[in-house]
Amino acid sequence: MPLQDMELADKRITTLLQDEFPLCEDPYGEIGRRAELGLSAEEVRARVHHLKKGRVIRQISAIFDSRNLGYKSSLVAMKAPADRVDECAKVVSRHPGVSHNYKRDHEFNIWFTIAVPPGQSLQEHVEALHAKAGAIVTRPLPTLKLYKIGVKLNLEDPSVEAATAKEAEGSVWNHLLPEPVRLTEKEIAAVRVLQRDIDTAILHPYEPMAKELGISQQELFEIVRDFQKRALLRRVAAILHHRKAGFRSNGMGVWAVPEDKVDEYGQKMAQFKIVSHCYRRPVYPDWRYNLFTMVHAENDDGCRAIIKQMSQETGLTDYTVLFSTVEYKKTRVEYFAEDDYSWLFDKAA
Repeated sequence: MPLQDMELADKRITTLLQDEFPLCEDPYGEIGRRAELGLSAEEVRARVHHLKKGRVIRQISAIFDSRNLGYKSSLVAMKAPADRVDECAKVVSRHPGVSHNYKRDHEFNIWFTIAVPPGQSLQEHVEALHAKAGAIVTRPLPTLKLYKIGVKLNLEDPSVEAATAKEAEGSVWNHLLPEPVRLTEKEIAAVRVLQRDIDTAILHPYEPMAKELGISQQELFEIVRDFQKRALLRRVAAILHHRKAGFRSNGMGVWAVPEDKVDEYGQKMAQFKIVSHCYRRPVYPDWRYNLFTMVHAENDDGCRAIIKQMSQETGLTDYTVLFSTVEYKKTRVEYFAEDDYSWLFDKAA
C-alpha cells in the first residue's frame, strides 16, 4: 500500500499506534477519540486489521527492553565472502535471538542484532556464529551508551523538515538499568503473553490475555504500568513494515566523533524526531565510527538529505551512511522461550 494511496484516517491511526496501543478495555474506541476522525471503535479496529493484513503494520505488542530483562544483546557487523553473503546470512538468521539481519552496502556486508538469555555468553554465541557462517571478520558493536530508541514514522508529513524537527525534552527512551531485574515466575508468564502480537480480529484484545493469566484486565494494565515504571517495558505499540508504510529506505548514519564529545553529540542526535535509534558503540582498527543513528525515508536520497541536514545542524562532518539492500530477517525476540542452541555449538553439524 503506497503511502500516497493511504487514506488520511489510516495515516493518522498508524501514526498514533506507534506511540501507544491504549491500555484500556476499549483501546480502539480510545484511538478513535485521539484521532479525532469521528470513527467508532469497530471502524478503527477494522482499519487496523486491514492495515495488518496489508502488511503496513507488522505487529502490535508490548515492546520490552532486552537488557533490562537480563538478556545480553549487541549489534554485530560481519564481513562475509562476496560470493557467500546470502549463505552466511542464512546461518545468522537461524539463531532465535537474531531479530534483525540485513545486507548493507559496505565491506562489512551483514549487520545483525542478537540477544541471548540470562546465563548465556553473548561472546560465545557471536564467535560460534562467526565460525558456523564462515565469516572473514565479525565485530561485535554492543551499546556503550544508549541515547534513544523508539521508531515513530510520521505518515502524515514525511518531509525532511518534519523529519529533522526536534523531540520534546525527555521524550526519548534511554533508560538502561544499572543491573538487570530478576523476574518472578508470574512476571515471566506476563512477559510471555504481552510480547505476542495482539489479535486485531477482536474488539477487546486484552480480555483473552488477562483470562489466560487468570487475572482481570485492570490487573493486567497494572502489571504493564509496573513494568514501565521499572523500565522493563517501553510501551505497547505498533511496529510497522517500513517499506509497506512508504518508508522504503533505512539509512544507518555512522559518525566518527572525538571520544570526549560523544555524549554531547549523542544527546543532540537523539533529539531529531526521525532518529529512531542513537547509540555509542566501540571502535576497532577497521571500524572508526562510534556514534550510530538510524533514520527512515521514502528513498535513499531522502535518508541522505536527512543525514546531511543533521550534519549541518550539529557541525559533524565525518560520517557515512549505510543502506540495507536485503532484509534477511526482521522480527521480535521471543523472551523466555525454550530455545535450542545445540546446533550452534555442534562442530560436526
